[in-house]
Amino acid sequence: MTLIELLIAICFVTPFASAIEVAHHSKVGVGGYALAIALGLPLAFGAASLMYKAFARVATAMPSPLGWKGKLYSSFLLMLTLLWIVLATLFTEWVVSAAVSLLA
Repeated sequence: MTLIELLIAICFVTPFASAIEVAHHSKVGVGGYALAIALGLPLAFGAASLMYKAFARVATAMPSPLGWKGKLYSSFLLMLTLLWIVLATLFTEWVVSAAVSLLA
């Protein structure tokens, strides 16, 4: 498993886990968990697939021997990836908490 695959997996799991966490802290019943899963899965899959497409596009544009520019681009891409994971998690929490609050 490469670093890119691990980051994509983290990008999928983190928003989905935050959706479940919102349902847990809202103390809604089984319907709240089902709603959190129903909303969390597509949002997490969308975030992970967008990250995969971005990595695929950047990988084709990167030069083969990584010089100082390639290393700079790689570190910049890693920082953007971590920012994307945080933003996807916050967006998922926002959507799921709004939906679960309507249920409660």
